[in-house]
Amino acid sequence: MDQPKSDTKVIGEAVRSIMSKRNNQSDWKSLKHCIESQDNRSLVALIKELFELSTDNSDFIRARYADVEDALKRYKSIVSDAIYPDFMNDRRARIDFATARRALSDFKRACDDPEKVLDLMIHYVEIGTRQANDICVDYESYYTSLESMFSSIIRMLAGKEKKYGTQYLPRLRQIARKASDGYGYQDTLREMLEDMTVNGGRA
Repeated sequence: MDQPKSDTKVIGEAVRSIMSKRNNQSDWKSLKHCIESQDNRSLVALIKELFELSTDNSDFIRARYADVEDALKRYKSIVSDAIYPDFMNDRRARIDFATARRALSDFKRACDDPEKVLDLMIHYVEIGTRQANDICVDYESYYTSLESMFSSIIRMLAGKEKKYGTQYLPRLRQIARKASDGYGYQDTLREMLEDMTVNGGRA
């Protein structure tokens, strides 16, 4: 006779099912009551199972509960590998902005420290700018993606995260100085900086 499944296993299977469906509100509502009824030991066991299920999960849980600096290094590595892969040693390598943006989104959800989030966002643009100079990238959508991220950074620094302006402006200026002039990329970054006022002064 089959042994009945533990509540933890039932929840774990349900959570994995939700993840495979990319989650939605109705699925969560169906699980919430069951999860809330579990004791701490069962919930820790569930988190452990999710941690071991995928690298994405383990990175997220580390960013939420462990050393945020280590988590930031890991997410920077993901962004670097996605935007500037090792073309020399991997013939299948390709630029993957979607993976880089997903890593940034996951880090934002896991980490409530805007200073670290800004650091990762700036790293995104730094890596993309470096690659553009190294291999002379020649398609407009590449630069559009970098400009979009740069614009998001500017909005944060000009808005509620204004206190980090002095800390991060030197890196933004460095990016603009080194930026390729392809498709007006450098001019666009410079214009964004010129239009931003941080801590009462011009960028």
